[in-house]
Amino acid sequence: MSNDTKGHDTAAKSGDKIRVYVDGKPILIARAFSVRHAVLAHNEDALAEVISGDAYVADARGVEVDLDGALFDGMRLYLKSTEAE
Repeated sequence: MSNDTKGHDTAAKSGDKIRVYVDGKPILIARAFSVRHAVLAHNEDALAEVISGDAYVADARGVEVDLDGALFDGMRLYLKSTEAE
């Protein structure tokens, strides 16, 4: 038996995974990953639309975020069509 009193769940919560939300869908993702990875995990076709310029990614305030931007635990991202602009 291990002498580790913290347990596996604590390590998982404070480890290298975070939970972000893309259009309300929870995504468990590596802390080191970017917005691009979160969108890809949500929907591959959506990422293609963002890359082509047909859509963009916005944060909870509605501000556009870069695909190479950093993520933080609890971050909320939304896919927006550029046609509505």
